[in-house]
Amino acid sequence: MTSTLAYVFTALLVSLIGTEPPSTISAEPPPIIIAEPPDYITINLGDIWPVDINDHGEILAIANDDTNTALIWHDHTTITEIGPNLEVEAINNVGQVVGQSADGIPFIWDGNFTYLQPQTIGKALDVNDSGVIVGWYDTANGRCGAVWESNGYHCYNPLSSSSCWRPRLINNNGHIAGYWGEGDPYHFSPCWFWDGITLTHISAVCQLGAMNDHGDIVATTLAGDDYLFLWNEKGITFLQYESNVCEVIIKPVGISDNEDIVAEFLYFGNGCPIGMRRIRLWHENQMHTMTELITPCLLDIYPEYVQAMNTNGWFVGLGLQRLDRRYCGFLMRPRPSGDANCDGEVDYYHDYRYFPACMMSPESAPECVLLDTDKDGDIDLIDYAALQNAYTGF
Repeated sequence: MTSTLAYVFTALLVSLIGTEPPSTISAEPPPIIIAEPPDYITINLGDIWPVDINDHGEILAIANDDTNTALIWHDHTTITEIGPNLEVEAINNVGQVVGQSADGIPFIWDGNFTYLQPQTIGKALDVNDSGVIVGWYDTANGRCGAVWESNGYHCYNPLSSSSCWRPRLINNNGHIAGYWGEGDPYHFSPCWFWDGITLTHISAVCQLGAMNDHGDIVATTLAGDDYLFLWNEKGITFLQYESNVCEVIIKPVGISDNEDIVAEFLYFGNGCPIGMRRIRLWHENQMHTMTELITPCLLDIYPEYVQAMNTNGWFVGLGLQRLDRRYCGFLMRPRPSGDANCDGEVDYYHDYRYFPACMMSPESAPECVLLDTDKDGDIDLIDYAALQNAYTGF
């Protein structure tokens, strides 16, 4: 199919410019200048509430209906139902899901349910690709932070102390981040990082957001207003953003492998719109508001709540549909080069077919600006090379 479409498109180019472009792309094509940060597209997920997203783009969500069914969104035509009335927390790259059952028992689902020992009240909070799970469960002596592995489970206590350790996050290298002390693990508490050998104190007042496979952590600390920070082996780096007369509550959400960070900002205070929310992206040492980065061809959703981010920089949340003012789930991801209609794919019908007209007259269609991959204001064979590379994967 690809070769047929490439042949058709080549014929169109020959008719326009009178010479046939090279049948293969040069081994060293001219560099493509990508805007910093990239522009994003927003994909409407319909009536679901996203919870998490893995690196394959599979989205863990809850159906927004009377059943509250937990499900995995694979694409617009494929959805896997997990079960009703579940509190789901995380999905790994293998497709395993963890959370809390309707009767309060922590579980893992991999096509079948497995209740986690000792099958008391508790919750599984995160799972890595090896199937190692962190969370908590109740004992006769109080609440116990837990790690579940293939050879069993244990109450988590890395230093064999009397402190109450609460693991919250685990990555694919087995690094664990969490809290210590009593209290709700979703609110500000002392937090730490464990690499399997050394326990490192992060902050005395901390709300953990996410951790990537390098062990980089995004979190907030409380000192008057919330302060968003990145923690890694070098220590804490506070992420600066413009001052605002409004007070702000920040929910740290996700961090990619290249340290792009997404967070949700809620503003309030005198002279501020009540409940004004902004999803913001930290990229290359600058803070950006996501509504400013959405590609103009897709403005049907106003993103308000962000829930999770994968290591590729794709993230999910809830947004307000502009036409009917109803909430829907969304997936936001960088727009692939050459994707002229912002559907997340490069194909003939929606993308290739615009190229001949755009090459002759860049103002002929609004899609033309999105085919100008090198951002030089002209549609030419350099852009065609980038489009063909994106289409064929070479």
